Amino acid sequence: MSQVEDFNLSLENPGPTGVEIINADDYLIKERKYIENEEYFLRIPEYPVNLGNTCGTVATHIFLSYHNWISDGRLIPANNATEKFLQYDETEMSETELRALRSEPYNPKMMVANYEYGKEDTVSFYEELLGYIDEKLDGVWITDIYNGINSYLNDYASTIKHEISMEYSLFELNPNMTATRKKIMSEIDADRPVIATMYSYDDNGSDYEVNGHVIVVYGYQTILYQNQELNGAVANLGWNDKDTNHGWINFDWIFGFLSFKTNHAHTDEVLVSVGGNNALVESETPLPPSHVMICTTCERTAYNDLHYYSVYSQVSPEEWDESLFHQRFCVCLDRIVEPHDLRYIIEDPYTHQASCAECGYSKYDMHYYKYENKCFYCGYEDF
Repeated sequence: MSQVEDFNLSLENPGPTGVEIINADDYLIKERKYIENEEYFLRIPEYPVNLGNTCGTVATHIFLSYHNWISDGRLIPANNATEKFLQYDETEMSETELRALRSEPYNPKMMVANYEYGKEDTVSFYEELLGYIDEKLDGVWITDIYNGINSYLNDYASTIKHEISMEYSLFELNPNMTATRKKIMSEIDADRPVIATMYSYDDNGSDYEVNGHVIVVYGYQTILYQNQELNGAVANLGWNDKDTNHGWINFDWIFGFLSFKTNHAHTDEVLVSVGGNNALVESETPLPPSHVMICTTCERTAYNDLHYYSVYSQVSPEEWDESLFHQRFCVCLDRIVEPHDLRYIIEDPYTHQASCAECGYSKYDMHYYKYENKCFYCGYEDF
């Protein structure tokens, strides 16, 4: 399986011979279904770099990092002297620091396993997976991924392997791939992401050379295009890009899958947050109790729905219009984006000042006369 940079679907031709990667939100959407924690695949900031043909290992790294983050925290062991599988090292942290980190499930260090490559004297999780899945760095099939995960579990998670089940399909003979499609959709409905293999097409100007790629599917979506309904998957394509982290893939492209299920049932308790541990909180007052749940068996951390959104900051202009919105952070680092609560004050005959009563954002605007000679926003009357 190799990476092909110009493969995917275009708005002009969203079928299996398109050449442009399109964000799933950029289509006319009729129906969409995500797993509950789809935010994981949109939030993860960095993960392994595809070394040319290692997309199968990159997808597996993302996939197992997700399951270690939310399904069973025993899948990836704590660091030791040479194996640095996690981005944090318990042996180098105080109990207070470790508890503070675990109260932030969306902290990047908690979300993604160590993806370093080529560092002397230590082995990252990515490098270890390459040894199990794609040691020659020349591309793999779904059977290689299945066998690699199975061997990894034998060596690093043998005590919980009996709780885990995997299924895979290498290549479906049905030209419509209906069984693979149904399996992927049923896994999404059951709140589980799926590793999938897909065709990609390298456009050389006159013909298409069929290659392959490995992705992580976390949703499915029906789009409307030229009076047709086209069914596809929403996936992370493993290229560290916000659009391809949320790409739409025609189901006609997908020919294989691997599913992963654990029967581990979490036993949760509520963490008590440590005052000042959240860098976004510039206050000496103790934070409210965290609503983050830590599993007493596997040490997985997650939050319930009792967010405490207390910290305001401006959104990025590239993401939202900062003149209209601000964002608020919870102690667990979850966030929401809200409109400003703007109050208007007359500045002079030409302008007024608009200030958000909640976050302090302010801007100056020209008066807007909607009702004859009276400004619609601040009430200034132009005589």
